[in-house]
Amino acid sequence: MASIGGISCTFVRGCAPPMKIEADVWRVAGLNGFGIHLLGYGDSAGKLTAVFYSSDAGVDTWAAALHALQGSILTVVNDQGDSRGYVFLARLSELVKTSAYQPGTGVTTRGQIEIDTLTTQ
Repeated sequence: MASIGGISCTFVRGCAPPMKIEADVWRVAGLNGFGIHLLGYGDSAGKLTAVFYSSDAGVDTWAAALHALQGSILTVVNDQGDSRGYVFLARLSELVKTSAYQPGTGVTTRGQIEIDTLTTQ
């Protein structure tokens, strides 16, 4: 099941990317070739979309729990079951709610939050 820091989500689209080596490439006028300065591992910015279907109050509670995690480093599991630890939640968008009705289930609302992430290890 999809989750962000242990908070269940109906869907988590995307996956926090692994860290990659960053390099600074430079040139000097009058010299042939390039200089390359390896900066180390980084370049791990990513985006996730978290979706939750529930009652209106349930979606509000879910969104408040996710927003409380902003600035935390945690584990994310997406729809496909891919898990990545050491994910920093850099920024969470405001909750976007839309109507969603599933007869006999109590589901009346769909909540969606866009999340900017950084993988830290």
